[in-house]
Amino acid sequence: MVKWLTIGFLGTLGIFAFTFLILLWKFTPLISVDEENERVTILGGLIDVDGKAGRLQIGADRFDGFGFETRTFDGNRTIDRANIRQIIVPFTHGKLEFSPSHSENELRWKCRVTGGNGTAIADESKKQFTLSLEKVGGSKCDIQLPKGVPSVISGSNGKLEIERPHSDMQVRLDNGKVTIAPEPNRKYRFDLSVANGIVDDFVSSEAADALKIKVVVANGYIKRN
Repeated sequence: MVKWLTIGFLGTLGIFAFTFLILLWKFTPLISVDEENERVTILGGLIDVDGKAGRLQIGADRFDGFGFETRTFDGNRTIDRANIRQIIVPFTHGKLEFSPSHSENELRWKCRVTGGNGTAIADESKKQFTLSLEKVGGSKCDIQLPKGVPSVISGSNGKLEIERPHSDMQVRLDNGKVTIAPEPNRKYRFDLSVANGIVDDFVSSEAADALKIKVVVANGYIKRN
């Protein structure tokens, strides 16, 4: 009886191990980012976001609607730091570049948005300014942030480029890549994590005046530029 129980246990363990290896082979690499073609593939192609073609594919289901109609979403706003405590940028799929504004108090955005079942919205309420890109299918934006106003960026799939941040930032990305280019001689306190992927090494400061940069990525990587 003990012999057959042992054989049964080892056989079941072998089946699970074999299944795991097949899944690992099938879904390797976990995530792939093609910067030139603006394309992100997840779980070996199970999820495929093609920014240039305007196509999203999940398994056998393919959605082409979010890339057909291209619209511009541009604007600027002078930010009163006494009334606006943070800038919020939620999005679904896209490539977003963030850099310091040439004017300390001015927020500027220049976007190309495609598809979706809604429009991009700029809204000021409850001591925050929101650039909402959640209801468009895809977005490609250049956003210049004012100095001294914290920002919160959250999205599902895509690529974020953060250049020389001058304020506290919180970033959450489900799938994709975040590139950070710190400003030389400026102090930062980094809190970076990736559940499945890679994080480059960043020099973090414990100084009281250090800017707080928190980035959380589920699948992908955080890279230093």
